[in-house]
Amino acid sequence: MSLEDHLKKQIKTTGPITVLDFMTRALYDPQEGYYATKVPMGRTGDYITAPEMTQVFGEVIAGWLIDIWQQAGSPNPFHLIELGPGRGTLMADILRAFKSLMIPLPKVHLVEVSSLLKEQQRATLGPSSTQIFWHTDLSMLPNDQGFCLMIANEFWDALPIQQFVKINQDWIERRIELQDNEFIFMPKESTTIHETCPAISAFVIQIANHLKKHRGTALFLDYGYDQPEAVGDTLQALYHHQKLSPLDKVGQADLTHHVDFHQLKSLFEENTLKVHRPVPQGDFLKAIGFEERTSQLCEHATPEQQSALRTAAVRLTHPTHMGTLFKAMCVSDHALQPMGFGGEGYN
Repeated sequence: MSLEDHLKKQIKTTGPITVLDFMTRALYDPQEGYYATKVPMGRTGDYITAPEMTQVFGEVIAGWLIDIWQQAGSPNPFHLIELGPGRGTLMADILRAFKSLMIPLPKVHLVEVSSLLKEQQRATLGPSSTQIFWHTDLSMLPNDQGFCLMIANEFWDALPIQQFVKINQDWIERRIELQDNEFIFMPKESTTIHETCPAISAFVIQIANHLKKHRGTALFLDYGYDQPEAVGDTLQALYHHQKLSPLDKVGQADLTHHVDFHQLKSLFEENTLKVHRPVPQGDFLKAIGFEERTSQLCEHATPEQQSALRTAAVRLTHPTHMGTLFKAMCVSDHALQPMGFGGEGYN
């Protein structure tokens, strides 16, 4: 049976399932879940992430990481961790920039649950002049790591969420039922929906403990919002770059949601990390040299390459594209003056 058939049988046998359970199975079922069966990003996949659009993204992120490393006293050796590294494109661009600037290469740790994506990452990174380690979970990172830098681009948005619908004055957890053998949301009302992501807390604790133990800094880029007690249905599905209902193409379509950066910031603060508030991705990228690097590459590019570089720059930085919806946030175990966050210290 397909994953869709399994879920329908489960509902018929035991009753409606929560959005959390549905999303967990659709994405992470070990046999038929999305990440077990598909390479999601790229033109032949379902979506394109920032590193896949332009090498400039990874190169300026590399510059940001180098600045943090230098603020820490340029420790050597040091470690670079990426959560959800996709096809390995971002890490490849970062390591290439490190080499071109003659920065010592770190030991690289990729945290990845998908066997298919691990194969893609090995192919992308190829023979490397630095050590690369793969881990299926944060808990598998070395305990004697020393100074570390962490990067996560579009990681939090794929963690399964709960949804609650407000009926009169009560919040009722949204579930998925069958009607005429098709998935439907229950309750059907969707005017006021509150979302929460239970998995975030555990990840924050793991990340915070690791950064505090090893003296580290993390940079997160993702799409989401920073308003407290925000409401709205942000669950969405992408299939071959087209939006569709989250209840369609179960296990074949990518499911994501907008990240609650207000919650994320609060949780890191509760775990005693210094948090540099979320800023719009467009502002962050411009502050760390995105436009300047794009112009440099355009000087020696063909007309077609110039067009691609400039199109990517607009998509990643313009407010009507990814420039405002996407956010950047920095957390650290020690005081910093990170580029792109105003230089006013943490808050």
